[in-house]
Amino acid sequence: MFQAILVRSSCPHAYPPWPEGPLPFTHGTRTTTTDTRRTYFTPAAASVLYGTPDRPTRWHRQVRHAHGSATIDGIELLRTPTEDDPDRALAVLHLTITGPELLDTLRSLAHRPGTTPPFEITGPVLTALLQDHAHTRPNTLLEGYATVETDALPYTVPQLTASALRISADWSALVLRQGAAFIGHRRDHGPADPFYGYAELHMRSIYLDALLFGMIQRTHIDHLTEDLAQVFTGPGEANRLAGLERRIAHFRSTYWRQHLTTHGTANDLLIAYQRQYRLSDRFTEILAEAADHNRLIQTQENQQISGALGILTILGLPLGTALGALQVLGDQNPWHLLTATTGALAATAALLTTRYGRLVLTSLRGRPLTDRDN
Repeated sequence: MFQAILVRSSCPHAYPPWPEGPLPFTHGTRTTTTDTRRTYFTPAAASVLYGTPDRPTRWHRQVRHAHGSATIDGIELLRTPTEDDPDRALAVLHLTITGPELLDTLRSLAHRPGTTPPFEITGPVLTALLQDHAHTRPNTLLEGYATVETDALPYTVPQLTASALRISADWSALVLRQGAAFIGHRRDHGPADPFYGYAELHMRSIYLDALLFGMIQRTHIDHLTEDLAQVFTGPGEANRLAGLERRIAHFRSTYWRQHLTTHGTANDLLIAYQRQYRLSDRFTEILAEAADHNRLIQTQENQQISGALGILTILGLPLGTALGALQVLGDQNPWHLLTATTGALAATAALLTTRYGRLVLTSLRGRPLTDRDN
C-alpha cells in the first residue's frame, strides 16, 4: 500500500459548502488541523495556504470512493487567485493505493505512456467529487511521477539521487517538475510502525502545503512573465507598467517566500520545487526587465517634456521678440501688430524645419530620431 496525492487546476463557481481548512489527518494522538498547521508556517505563508477567518481560501471534503486498487480518501479545494485569473484554484485528491501492482497503478495515475488509469481523474469522478462547485481546466497538468526506466527519465539515476532530499535516516524526498515522491529506506511494519504513520501525516499535510505554495508561486510568476511581455503592445504602456509594478510588489510581499517556517524540511522542499522551475532566476529576470521598461518609459516621458518645452521656446521667442519691439517703439498700429505676428509665425515655421525643430517635434511624438530628421 502507498499514498498518492494528485493536484489539478480548477475553477470554483462559488465557495463550496464544505468544512473550511485543509483535510485533517490523525495518527496516534496527533491531528493536523488548520490551527496546528498554522503554527508550523509563518503568518504570511499561513494566510495564503489557509486564508483568514473572514476570508477563507481552503475547504475540504472527506469521502470514501473506491475504484479498483485506488481509493479516494478526501478532496481539498484551495483558491489561488491571480490578477489575470481571479477564479483559479487547486483541487487536491488524497488517494490510497493497494494491491500487488503498486508501481503499475502509480504509473497509470500519472498518465505514463501505454497505461490506462483505474479511473479518469478529469472526468465524471472528479466532477462528482467537486459536487459542481468547481470544474477542472482541460489543458492543465496532472502532477505525476515517472517510476521506471522506460518512462524516459530526463536525468540519469545518479543525477536523480544526487538531488534527493534526505529528511532523516528512514526516508527521503525527491522533487521533480511533474511531482514529488517520499520514499522510505526500511521496511514498513504496518499500523504499529512508530515512524511511518507520522511520516504519512507530515507528507499529507505540511509537506504537501510547502509544495502547494511553490505551485502558487509558479502560477503568479507565469502570469507576470506573460503580462510583462505585453507592456509595449499598444498605447498606454506607462499605465500598464505601473499596474504591473504594483502586482510585482504585491507578489513580493505576499507570495515570494523562500522561508516558510523555522523547521527546515518544508523550506528545503519549497526550494527544491523552486529550483526545478527556476523560479528564483525567473523572478530576478522579471524585476530586471521591469526596471529596464521603467527606465525606457521614463526616458520617453522626459523626451516628451523636453519637446514640449522646446515647442514653447520656438513659438514664444519670435513672437515675444516682435511684440517686445513694438512695445518699446510704442507702436500700437493693428496692422503693424498683425505684420509682426505673421513674421513671428513664419520665423517659428522656419525654425521647425531646422534640425533642432525636427528634434523637438520628434521628442514630443515620443519616437526615436531617424536619418530623415537630421
